Amino acid sequence: GFLYLRYAVDPNIVWSWMEPYLYDEEPVQIAANPAKPEITVGEYVRQLLTEMDYYGTLLPRLPVQIERDIKVSLLQAEQIEDRAKSNLRDPSKMDHFR
Repeated sequence: GFLYLRYAVDPNIVWSWMEPYLYDEEPVQIAANPAKPEITVGEYVRQLLTEMDYYGTLLPRLPVQIERDIKVSLLQAEQIEDRAKSNLRDPSKMDHFR
């Protein structure tokens, strides 16, 4: 489904479809070769948004402004995810919310 979205959906809305899955931890086997390691759904989605090459096939180019917006949104999402993981590792950081 994500590859179809990357190919067929209007670039203006591709982010809104893929954003909820950026950090999905479900493992998937993308390559036909079982020797290739599994990746998570989130890694797969991030690759589709940032890389132009998909196993030897060029993906459609995103308009420059949309590509920039996606890169900025990915950086923001990465910071939020890092903070969330940090807070889960050290619950004392969240004590003032109790």
